[in-house]
Amino acid sequence: MELALGVTLFAMRDIHDGEPSPEETEAMAVEIARAESWARPTEAEVIVFLRRLVAGEPFGGAVPAENVVILAFVSAANLLASCHRDGEEWWDYLDRAEAALERA
Repeated sequence: MELALGVTLFAMRDIHDGEPSPEETEAMAVEIARAESWARPTEAEVIVFLRRLVAGEPFGGAVPAENVVILAFVSAANLLASCHRDGEEWWDYLDRAEAALERA
């Protein structure tokens, strides 16, 4: 769980060269909800999840605990698969994320 959350946050910061703005976070959430519709996340739920993750706020009652698990893994997988560098495989992007998390 900690790794999935860390990878999601790493990718969001990597993609936006720093902290994503609320608008960038919302745009990513909408795309994740659309692309991962098989998992049935709502746009609103993904927006709240990503905003709280970026802000370092607890998910508390804002996102049901069972959905936090799903959203963490779905978001991490989506960002790894869709936002890696040209010529980079998703697993190499995961390796970069893990290395950055270990350094932090």
